[in-house]
Order: sequence, then C-alpha cells, then structure tokens
Amino acid sequence: MLLENHATEFLKNLEKINKTYEPIHTSETSHHCSCRSRKRKAASRDEAQDNYLYCLSAGDIQCEDFQHFQRHWIKREPVIVSNSLEDATGLG
Repeated sequence: MLLENHATEFLKNLEKINKTYEPIHTSETSHHCSCRSRKRKAASRDEAQDNYLYCLSAGDIQCEDFQHFQRHWIKREPVIVSNSLEDATGLG
C-alpha cells in the first residue's frame, strides 16, 4: 500500500512537470546556427559538418546564451565552457 501511494504521488508530480515544461526548439542545425563567432575548430575532416565546437565562457553566460548552450547540449554535441573553474565558488 505504501509503495503504491509513492508511485501514485510520483506520477502526479511527473504530470505537473510535464504540463509546465517548455521544451527548447532545436529546429536549427548546429552548422547553421547563429553562433559562428563562438565556434572553435576542433577537426579538419573533409565533408564533415562537426569540425567546429560551440564554445562559451562561463562568466559570459546570459539567459539567451544558456538557451543556445542547451540547444547544442540536447543534440548531444560537444560543448566547450571555458573559465568554468575560475567562476566556481571556492575554486580557481
């Protein structure tokens, strides 16, 4: 009975989250996205579309930068976040 109550409560919480969740639109492809100035060359493979990696500084992350970061991350693309140790509490 107790386990059943936990499962029911868990499902209710999932439904609440699902109703309020706004997915990020990933319709733009990474090689056509607006972040050309924030890409670093990582490879030189002929006819490859993933020779460049999205790169941003941890200190410069604003709301729109974070959403752009999420677009790349959701598509399982490698992302470079520089200066992350310097911006972490107690590190650097």
